[in-house]
Amino acid sequence: MAGQLAAVADARRSPDTERDYGVAEAHLGDATLPDEVDLRRPWHPIADQGHTASCVGWTVADSLIRWQLVEAGRLEPDVRLSARYIWMAAKEFFQREEFPSTFLETDGTSLKAGLQVARKFGVALESEFPWDGFVTKDHDEFNRDVRLRRILGYYNLGQDPHEWRKWLHQTGPVAVLIKEDRHLQTTTGELDDFDEDSVTGSHAAALYGYGPDHFLLRSTWGTDWADQGYAWLSPRYAEQAILEAYGVMV
Repeated sequence: MAGQLAAVADARRSPDTERDYGVAEAHLGDATLPDEVDLRRPWHPIADQGHTASCVGWTVADSLIRWQLVEAGRLEPDVRLSARYIWMAAKEFFQREEFPSTFLETDGTSLKAGLQVARKFGVALESEFPWDGFVTKDHDEFNRDVRLRRILGYYNLGQDPHEWRKWLHQTGPVAVLIKEDRHLQTTTGELDDFDEDSVTGSHAAALYGYGPDHFLLRSTWGTDWADQGYAWLSPRYAEQAILEAYGVMV
């Protein structure tokens, strides 16, 4: 599988989730949900995180915030956001105290840490902080530009699949922390039966739609994974495998 990290702790559980804003604070409506939602867009290619533990950066910057900003008309479809900025800043500010890890390619972070960066500081453009480069802009100018892309807030959507569907229909993609079992690693597209005994860690990805008998999962393991980078999770698999679910508003 492209980009798979064997024996690496990719994404971590978010701390203090009991203090998060939840579904009630998001004030979603109660309109009837359609049978299907599909948030895939032709301008939005699948990324490949390679042999790094950067899935939180890609999920928050590319799968969630970029989608929201483009849909809101605040970002051109061909402009990409910096996954490395979210990933490294999350580790620097909200992750570790026991040792420095910003520069460690195989050290992950939590979804909430990435979301806190986006809410407090914003998101850099890929052109400002490229995946394979460094920031060359003046630091004051750089941070002023980053603040233009702060999110209004993030919301903990809990473990209720109905709330995931409601968010997907009314607001946009849902970031999830999902247990990485043997089926997730090797799937060719459909995930029906979750194998708890084979779990090796957890991975940050995003729900990108649903149907009567599935949730659509977008990952950042390249297009060789699953079906061109997307997998179809049965409701049973999703409920057993998904540990956290967050949505953002821009």
